Amino acid sequence: MSKANRSVAISAIAGVFTISTFALVPGQAKAQEADNELVLDEIVVQARRRAENLQDVPLSIVALNEEMLRNRGVDEIKDLSFFSPGLTIEGGVDNNTSRFFIRGVGTATPTFGVEQAVPVYIDDIYTPLGIGGNVDIFSVDRVEILSGPQGTLYGRNSLGGAIKLYSRVFSDESEGSVKYTVGSYEQRNLSAEFRTPVIEDRLYFGAAFASIQNDGIQKNVYTNTRGWQDDKQLYRIRLEARPNDAFTAKYSYELNDSAGAAKQLRVRPGTAGLQPAGFPVKGEQLNNFYEIHTHFLGLYNTALIAAHAAGLDPALYPLARGGDTPFLIDANNPFAGDVDNIFSDVVGDNTLKQESHTFNIAWDINENSVLRYLGAHRRQSNTRLFDIDGGPAAFLAGAEEFTFSSDSHELRFEFSGDRFDFAVGAFRYEEDSDALQAFTQPFGIFAGNTPIEEIAAATAAGDFSGLSFEPLVALQDPLGLYTGTNLVSFRNNLRQQTESTAFYVNLGYDISDKLRVSLGVRTTEDDKFGETPVGNNDGGVLATTNTSIFPGTGSFVPVGGLRQFFTDESLQNSFGVDQDVAGGASDDAFGSVGNLEASFRETTVELTLDYKLSEDILVYGSFKQGFQGGQLTPIFVPTNIANIRPVTTPIKIDAFELGLKAVFNNRLRLNSSVYLYDWSDLILFQPVSVPVTTNTFQSVGLAINSAKATSIGVEIDIQYLIGENFSIFSNIAYNDFSLDSATRFDPTVGQDIEVKDQFVDDYVSVSPELQASAGFEVFQELNSGGELRWWCTVNWRDKMSANAQSSFQNAGLNLLSPAQAQENFFSDSFTNVSAGVSYSKDEWRADLSGSNLLDERRPEAIVNSIQGTFFGTLETYNKPLTWALTVSRDF
Repeated sequence: MSKANRSVAISAIAGVFTISTFALVPGQAKAQEADNELVLDEIVVQARRRAENLQDVPLSIVALNEEMLRNRGVDEIKDLSFFSPGLTIEGGVDNNTSRFFIRGVGTATPTFGVEQAVPVYIDDIYTPLGIGGNVDIFSVDRVEILSGPQGTLYGRNSLGGAIKLYSRVFSDESEGSVKYTVGSYEQRNLSAEFRTPVIEDRLYFGAAFASIQNDGIQKNVYTNTRGWQDDKQLYRIRLEARPNDAFTAKYSYELNDSAGAAKQLRVRPGTAGLQPAGFPVKGEQLNNFYEIHTHFLGLYNTALIAAHAAGLDPALYPLARGGDTPFLIDANNPFAGDVDNIFSDVVGDNTLKQESHTFNIAWDINENSVLRYLGAHRRQSNTRLFDIDGGPAAFLAGAEEFTFSSDSHELRFEFSGDRFDFAVGAFRYEEDSDALQAFTQPFGIFAGNTPIEEIAAATAAGDFSGLSFEPLVALQDPLGLYTGTNLVSFRNNLRQQTESTAFYVNLGYDISDKLRVSLGVRTTEDDKFGETPVGNNDGGVLATTNTSIFPGTGSFVPVGGLRQFFTDESLQNSFGVDQDVAGGASDDAFGSVGNLEASFRETTVELTLDYKLSEDILVYGSFKQGFQGGQLTPIFVPTNIANIRPVTTPIKIDAFELGLKAVFNNRLRLNSSVYLYDWSDLILFQPVSVPVTTNTFQSVGLAINSAKATSIGVEIDIQYLIGENFSIFSNIAYNDFSLDSATRFDPTVGQDIEVKDQFVDDYVSVSPELQASAGFEVFQELNSGGELRWWCTVNWRDKMSANAQSSFQNAGLNLLSPAQAQENFFSDSFTNVSAGVSYSKDEWRADLSGSNLLDERRPEAIVNSIQGTFFGTLETYNKPLTWALTVSRDF
């Protein structure tokens, strides 16, 4: 869309309406009746940390209650993007991660050390999700989605907005439910919940469990296995004590224990070129024997994994990985047309274990004053498997093990008077995380006989034919195909500690019965300390070995995790690695590493004016500031290069918004807004020239705050009750992003130069310019006493960038270069249709639903590459058409 057309579109849409909220009412089509007239239900939210009518809050909010979530088939947090204008939630490159964007603001590739621009809050408690952020909607009473920076009440990293989940409320009666689901890809889910008073009016107990299973959407035609599988168990225990009418204490324990065959990237057929020098290919794959070959490998791999599980030494049996077979990634092979086919030599599970303990204590000092404490302790471990080349070649496969723990504490005092209210609080957050990596290498750089200077020169020239080293061990599988090298290298990616302290105050004053002003200020200080082997003068990998340590296919099946390989003793005894190579003497996995420290201090303000035109119409204007925390990026940069420290400062946004909230004739709800964002200190990836003798693991660059941008947008959301049993809704969001400037340091001239023309400046990652949804719900009461409900939702999105090349390249935005645009790093416009029917009577209910009924397939994430190189363009696709039948009983 041209700039002129964008201006016309914005003017036309803004001239009609502007939006901020898509809020569907409880029961959706079930209106209240007053004097024989249909009336929309009132919706209560806690967007400003206190209970308020949605229509009275001068803020862009989406509110979806439990019945709405159930009626729309919302099972995981990704599904919310169909019902909220401006919200985009896409899958990541592993099973357990989602990427959140609100109004074009988000993080394209969540990974360790990267702050998230759209945080998740559970019962108002901060949840630092990135890796492992694919949250299941489980035991939830309602969801609220706040659009725009939330820099005062919600603080750091709410640059794009915040997603809030609230637990079900205890009642004075025992309640519970059991639900069982069957569906596509052998889906079989079981969940149960029970809530009961233990001591009447004083003590309550609740427990919930869910098992989520499916056999995997992807088909690995190379190993005859599956990928992108679910195998998770969710547990939750809750206690609530009310010793008197003024005091409430809540405690919750949650556990997510997940495993499933790893989701893998897929080579876009026809984009892969020649393999690196030194990797022999023997023979050709013939179509006639291809399926026999894959079947044989599948049986062979299964037998090897079973043998390892029985305790056999993996060194006693050969690897079951075929050499590179161009047939597999050729655009004309019979498997290339199915986007669910992958050709990976990687077999194994992605695993995730999340545990949390949360505390919510409130003391009603008097009828006007409340003192609250919110606290949490969270732990997470996550193992991810990657086939970086996306094909059957035996190199560029990797495994990561990420561990994380955090503690948060918030103390808040709230006062509410007749015309004046305020909230003042302090927030403390501590986080400790580290990441380990192991991966196969395409070249014997660190263990071969060739000097690194020679390899660096060959790399610069793009010609490896003259290298004097021989490839490392090239094994043959039972079919006579070469595996290439089985060199495995290890490194500690990053260990990081974060300490954050914030103080805030938010004041509200009713100037008159119709006019209100509110002002908020928050100051935050982040202190970060990081350790990494890439970042000191020696730098580089921790260790290498030419002995396969992973059973099964000889690729990454981290039975017991990677951590068992990261000790001095195991490195010396198992691999014969000198301690100096491993990073020096140490009593832990990190050895002698480079250290990075940084402190960031930011103050954000917000000012809002709202005016009641009538009892049912509210207009407001606001100015809000938000920031995304600064980052340590030591993976890419040796600290001895150009005396530049690999640290970024926070990204900031100044947001201006005008909004309208109105209810007409008690049957039509309209919420709308128009906004302007002024982005500053955006991060761009800056390549750095380094001496050839510097061991930087072939990946060198700086993430630097050197870009500015502007975005303007319009959102409209409408709900209309046509009749007592029939309601419709629609919403539309338009977001125009424009890169204003981008600079890069040029060492040849010794100054910054403008490089804006090196990017496609109007496509920000994972956010379409235009998106719209519409739907209806109809229900009827049957003579049998039951109720029949029909619903349908249609969601359309314009073309958008699907690039997820590097989380550090643009701190979440990942702008495209013109070359990448030519390689079609986009997801074309698409339409997702979901529909369902349910029947309920007494305590029983049955739901039949389908998602992506048109079976439109599109890339959700595309990894950066250059067409014609040995691994081509890599991508993952959205889920295909799926259906589910759920039977539930309440008691």
